[in-house]
Amino acid sequence: MRSRSTDRNCLDILQPVGRWLEANSNDRLVARTQILGGIGVAALLSPETIVDRDQKTVIASEDLVIPQYRANGTLRDVDILVPTADTRAKAAIEDSLANIIGNDLELSVFGIHAISKLREQTRDTPYALGAFMADRFAEENADGTTSYTKGLSPFAVALPDEALERWRLQVGNDTILPIQSPESTIMNYLTRSPSGLREKDRLKTNQLVYNALEDDPEMRERIIDGSGHSQFHLARIFHTLREPARYPQSLTLGDPDDSSHQLVIGLLDQANLLEDDAFMFRDKPLQWQRQALGALALKSRAIRWVEKHDNLVSFHQHFLEPQDFIKRFTHNA
Repeated sequence: MRSRSTDRNCLDILQPVGRWLEANSNDRLVARTQILGGIGVAALLSPETIVDRDQKTVIASEDLVIPQYRANGTLRDVDILVPTADTRAKAAIEDSLANIIGNDLELSVFGIHAISKLREQTRDTPYALGAFMADRFAEENADGTTSYTKGLSPFAVALPDEALERWRLQVGNDTILPIQSPESTIMNYLTRSPSGLREKDRLKTNQLVYNALEDDPEMRERIIDGSGHSQFHLARIFHTLREPARYPQSLTLGDPDDSSHQLVIGLLDQANLLEDDAFMFRDKPLQWQRQALGALALKSRAIRWVEKHDNLVSFHQHFLEPQDFIKRFTHNA
């Protein structure tokens, strides 16, 4: 296990990344590239952080420290979204970022898949055997615009442009990094896995929602009925599928004592999921539909079971997660 005394601050490691992205922001794709997950989350969890919605900026204390190594000794990862289905353009940016970061962090660069990849998940079988995580997909329209979708077969929802909106993380005067909005950060935790909110993410997501709604109570309505509505519905689908048939429970995040500062992921009627607008195969035979739904429910509950066991999660992080063949499933590569 790495000694904490040798840890560097992830913000120091990523500072050159922010500078490179800013220097190359005349490239439209670079200008939309953003850091996902942990870096922005650490800032949003800090009670000293200020969220400036008008400037789309998260302002963190200059004393914010994000250790290079996790408490279990594994090297922390950094996930970066390059919002394109052009694999060569993504690879070019990934190479530049990898040269900057080196081996100081575990770098994962995500693109946006072509919509055909989502459809191919069940081209020959309803079981979508190679797909285990929800992802983002893009479709080029005849008028030159791009439509975005988030899904995991057999469910998919439209992804509004706001879900890919780039914010800024400012730490002191030197570090400025592109991140996702607070809403998108929360929704990603709720819709990444078919098991819904993962057990290891529950405490921090609860605190994220608590902090966000304390600072901006209107965010709740934006998530439920506004730009976050489609992803919120997908979150409810995943949560419904993971719950047991007997005594299923809704998930409540935020302030336990104030319902106006809570985000409740309520249950849907499983009997109606085949008729849901998000169900992709309403034109398929009923048997196909049932098999597709059953396969996703099985994945949801199996992943949920694994996530409840810390030893299995630790084994995955240490030995399986770094393997390329595993990334083909967890990253839908």
